Amino acid sequence: MRSLPPFYALGPVRPVLTTTVGGIKTDINCRVLNGQGRVVLGFYAIGDGSAGGVQLLHGTYVGWSLLNRMILTDFIAKF
Repeated sequence: MRSLPPFYALGPVRPVLTTTVGGIKTDINCRVLNGQGRVVLGFYAIGDGSAGGVQLLHGTYVGWSLLNRMILTDFIAKF
Protein backbone atom coordinates (compact mmCIF):
# COMPACT_ATOMS: atom_id res chain seq x y z
CA MET A 1 0.00 0.00 0.00
CA ARG A 2 1.41 3.38 -1.01
CA SER A 3 1.30 6.45 1.17
CA LEU A 4 -0.18 9.60 -0.29
CA PRO A 5 0.90 13.18 0.42
CA PRO A 6 1.00 15.40 2.37
CA PHE A 7 4.16 14.19 4.10
CA TYR A 8 5.58 15.76 7.27
CA ALA A 9 9.07 15.75 8.79
CA LEU A 10 10.41 16.81 12.16
CA GLY A 11 13.79 18.32 12.64
CA PRO A 12 16.51 19.16 12.92
CA VAL A 13 17.39 16.25 15.18
CA ARG A 14 19.87 17.15 17.92
CA PRO A 15 21.63 14.89 20.41
CA VAL A 16 20.44 15.44 23.97
CA LEU A 17 21.55 14.00 27.30
CA THR A 18 18.76 13.06 29.66
CA THR A 19 19.22 12.01 33.26
CA THR A 20 17.35 10.79 36.27
CA VAL A 21 17.80 11.90 39.83
CA GLY A 22 17.82 8.85 42.03
CA GLY A 23 17.25 5.48 40.49
CA ILE A 24 18.29 2.02 41.55
CA LYS A 25 20.39 1.84 44.70
CA THR A 26 23.67 -0.05 44.35
CA ASP A 27 26.60 -0.98 46.54
CA ILE A 28 30.25 -0.04 45.90
CA ASN A 29 30.53 -2.91 43.36
CA CYS A 30 27.45 -1.84 41.33
CA ARG A 31 25.33 -4.70 42.71
CA VAL A 32 21.65 -3.77 42.98
CA LEU A 33 20.24 -3.49 46.50
CA ASN A 34 16.68 -4.48 47.44
CA GLY A 35 14.34 -2.48 49.68
CA GLN A 36 16.09 -3.82 52.79
CA GLY A 37 19.53 -2.80 51.52
CA ARG A 38 20.61 -6.37 50.71
CA VAL A 39 22.38 -7.37 47.49
CA VAL A 40 20.19 -8.91 44.77
CA LEU A 41 22.43 -11.73 43.50
CA GLY A 42 23.39 -11.51 39.83
CA PHE A 43 21.74 -8.09 39.32
CA TYR A 44 24.01 -5.14 38.49
CA ALA A 45 23.29 -1.55 37.48
CA ILE A 46 25.51 1.18 36.08
CA GLY A 47 24.97 4.63 34.61
CA ASP A 48 22.76 7.51 35.58
CA GLY A 49 19.82 5.24 36.43
CA SER A 50 21.85 3.64 39.20
CA ALA A 51 22.85 6.84 40.98
CA GLY A 52 20.65 6.02 43.95
CA GLY A 53 20.36 9.68 44.87
CA VAL A 54 24.13 10.30 44.79
CA GLN A 55 24.27 12.56 41.74
CA LEU A 56 22.45 15.86 42.10
CA LEU A 57 24.12 18.12 39.53
CA HIS A 58 23.26 17.92 35.84
CA GLY A 59 26.25 16.84 33.75
CA THR A 60 27.91 14.77 36.46
CA TYR A 61 26.15 11.61 35.23
CA VAL A 62 28.55 11.10 32.34
CA GLY A 63 31.50 10.76 34.72
CA TRP A 64 29.40 8.60 37.04
CA SER A 65 28.52 6.27 34.15
CA LEU A 66 32.14 5.88 33.07
CA LEU A 67 33.29 5.29 36.64
CA ASN A 68 30.55 2.67 37.19
CA ARG A 69 31.64 0.81 34.09
CA MET A 70 35.23 0.61 35.34
CA ILE A 71 34.15 -0.47 38.84
CA LEU A 72 31.83 -3.18 37.53
CA THR A 73 34.27 -4.61 34.99
CA ASP A 74 37.01 -4.77 37.65
CA PHE A 75 34.60 -6.48 40.07
CA ILE A 76 33.42 -9.05 37.51
CA ALA A 77 36.99 -9.75 36.36
CA LYS A 78 37.79 -11.08 39.86
CA PHE A 79 35.55 -14.10 39.27
